[in-house]
Amino acid sequence: MARVRTRQMNIRTTSYSLFGGPPIFGTGPAYDERCEDSLGPKSDHPLKITRDEMQDCHFDWLGTWYGHGFLSVPTNFPPVNDTNLNAWLGQFTAQKIVAATAPLRPSVHVVTDILEGVRDIPKMLKHAGDLLLGLWRGPTSYLTKPQNAASATLAYQFGWAPLLQDLSRLWDFGNAVQKRIDEIGELNSGKTISKRVSFGSFNDGFQAQVSSHSGFGIFISPMASLERQVDCWATVRWSLSDWNHNLVRPTWLDGFQSAYGLTGWDLPVALWKAMPWSWLIDWFANVSDALEVSKNMLFYQPSRINKMWKETTLVHLQAYQPAPLQSFQGGNIQHTVLNRAQLSVLDALGIHLSVPFLDAFKLSVLGSLATLQILRR
Repeated sequence: MARVRTRQMNIRTTSYSLFGGPPIFGTGPAYDERCEDSLGPKSDHPLKITRDEMQDCHFDWLGTWYGHGFLSVPTNFPPVNDTNLNAWLGQFTAQKIVAATAPLRPSVHVVTDILEGVRDIPKMLKHAGDLLLGLWRGPTSYLTKPQNAASATLAYQFGWAPLLQDLSRLWDFGNAVQKRIDEIGELNSGKTISKRVSFGSFNDGFQAQVSSHSGFGIFISPMASLERQVDCWATVRWSLSDWNHNLVRPTWLDGFQSAYGLTGWDLPVALWKAMPWSWLIDWFANVSDALEVSKNMLFYQPSRINKMWKETTLVHLQAYQPAPLQSFQGGNIQHTVLNRAQLSVLDALGIHLSVPFLDAFKLSVLGSLATLQILRR
């Protein structure tokens, strides 16, 4: 059963006068909140909370039509093209969420690092030396300057950056192993644990005209700049699989092998990640995530997958004066929307094909590949 709850706060007074007649007083909120959810058995359910809060937004309108006071919270905002936002949110599927929170997901894929290191580190060192030598003596290779820049980008993004990141995780060796022992120990004792993953932020901005006030012959529609940030995260409950009755607390060796991907169950994922171009295939088909989910669901089972995102839009209304005796002093509106949705565990299984969301990172990589003529028609 769905329900809607609303509340308003910070009521402000506005007065009007028509053709010099007696003043007419009105009121409006500076804060408005709307909550939409559902009633029923105690469980997770969809939720949407919308909040609007205004600051300042004072106006003076003198003449035949008289008005003095504050704007109320607008009932609507300029239409926004949500194509990019929906594509960004859409990449965080049930499979990606389950794979990211999986209890047996390694902190560092040591086997992958070794396989890639044997193959790539000598090339990486030679490439770095060639670039430094080129900066010192001038370009000596057959590559052009744009190709050198593209080559350096790829070398960093898929060579040095992952290597340095894994080395920084190895530095926290003791905590990683102990955290894994504690987590698996709780699961093996029959407890259910909740795990959370954050997916970062989406940012955009635009300008539009906002219809802020209309009444008693007073029409206020200032230009506004809008800055939007959307943060996305998710939670999953994990517990023992129905066929797994492991009530043994893991040893230090078990925690070490699990944290660093040294078990036999980690080998398929490690081999896949070590294959050339597997990272690019994972953009279109989440093979790595599918393997990770399958491995973990041999022992544990996920439930109650909640995907949440918070949209915060700051609306800066510009001041303007359409006539000598008419003025709007400008102000700010903060528009916040909190969303919660439930995803199906069944959607976390198997390999799914998808069109990747091309963020700045992926665009820079594809641009570098195109510059080096690795991707051809």
